[in-house]
Amino acid sequence: MNLIQRYLDELSVVSLDHKKTEFNRTEFFDIIYGQESDITYITFENQLYGVISAGDIKRCENGIIKINQRFTYLLNWDYRKAKKIFSEKRNINKVPVVDETGCLLGDYSRWDDKRWYRRSKEVCLHGLFNSFINKEMILVNPGKEKQWMFEFVRDCFAREKVKYKVCCMKDFPLFLTKEEAYWIFVDEEDLYCVKGIYRELIKYPQSFFTFKDLIESVTVSGEEKGILNQLMERGVQCSA
Repeated sequence: MNLIQRYLDELSVVSLDHKKTEFNRTEFFDIIYGQESDITYITFENQLYGVISAGDIKRCENGIIKINQRFTYLLNWDYRKAKKIFSEKRNINKVPVVDETGCLLGDYSRWDDKRWYRRSKEVCLHGLFNSFINKEMILVNPGKEKQWMFEFVRDCFAREKVKYKVCCMKDFPLFLTKEEAYWIFVDEEDLYCVKGIYRELIKYPQSFFTFKDLIESVTVSGEEKGILNQLMERGVQCSA
């Protein structure tokens, strides 16, 4: 295992002007927009105060992201100890390093975040933005709380000239036809809600995905492929 040693200027760091235990999701995404890391370190009065990992973001409830204040860290640089931590705790991908005063110096990482971020972005978005599915795509507009995610994907579709329609959840029955469409939901909650309420009306084949399904890369036979690439392999006609 070859760890990556990263210094402070390579990290995603948010400095607080007062103590807090959580972030509003929209506020947090505005703060870290464009940062190429899967973990954000939170500091207060020049000391490491907490961390927010990709896992913490996935576990957020009601639009609130909790700051994790119980985390593993190292006092000063020690490659051997960091390697032992990673070997014993497979769920840990980053170990922050602090000095005697609690000041963040950097971290040890299982991988190069910038390389991972750029590769993921290329793999995940290439199929989405350079292909056009020759079937109707319908983005399902969620409630107000999830609007930030909907607007993000909608902007991406518009920028790359991907054709689509927008449907409010309550208007789902009005958009159903005999022709198969690709329904894109913000998350599993909205998808299951609509399928549960309108189950009796879905009489013809329809394909349902979440935004995460659409842009997230997955490992297939050792290769990362976006969901649209998988659809093409299943016979869906796409053109660049």
